[in-house]
Amino acid sequence: MACEFITHFPDGALMMVLDGEADPALVRHIDECGDCAAALCQLRQTNSALNASLFRAACPPSIQLGEYSIGLLSAVETTLIETHLATCPHCSAELRQLDAFMAQPDPTFESQRIQPAMDRVQVFIARLVSGLSGLGQPAMTPSFAAVRGGAEGPLTYEAGEYRAVIEIDGDLDRPDRYALTGLLIGPAVAGTLVEIWSGGQRIATTQVDVYGNFELLRLKPGEYELILSGTNVEIHIQTLSVT
Repeated sequence: MACEFITHFPDGALMMVLDGEADPALVRHIDECGDCAAALCQLRQTNSALNASLFRAACPPSIQLGEYSIGLLSAVETTLIETHLATCPHCSAELRQLDAFMAQPDPTFESQRIQPAMDRVQVFIARLVSGLSGLGQPAMTPSFAAVRGGAEGPLTYEAGEYRAVIEIDGDLDRPDRYALTGLLIGPAVAGTLVEIWSGGQRIATTQVDVYGNFELLRLKPGEYELILSGTNVEIHIQTLSVT
């Protein structure tokens, strides 16, 4: 770094800026110094990547929480899960959500989806992995989103072998409505039925194309549930805010 001003501050001064705990003199200097501003930008990007890669890194997978919920784990595994739950608000919240979901009949289940006992549908409650990127890598974004440029960035969800990347932006044709674009990654996703629900009513449907992309337009602001249904899998993103 060409700037020597920052050497008068303790090690980790730039990190203190990111944490909002920096000396005001340093903050004023960074606003005026291109070298320090560039260093701060690089540190912010590195910090964001690390946070994304480590987010819930120590948490058990969703399927193991589900097995714990219905009592399928061994005594040792159960003890490990309970120890983790005692200190992890994320897994505790996910388990409460899963228990509540399993305790009531699915209001969106349609009779034509009932499969023979030997060909049951796997139901997943999707887990939010990251708001900006997945596992420390730049998030893959839906192809439609490239022309929209959502400022908030994509939301990445994980469900078993599947990953869904969701982006919400203003609808180009209806300024008072929103557009949801998505990318579904996983085995045999083409043709997957996409439904968005609110208040027990199905609002709109579409299908995943051969590249994994889908789009739902003219959505009113509000809270929704997104359901992606394939041949033997059903993925629920239970709380999706469209704003």
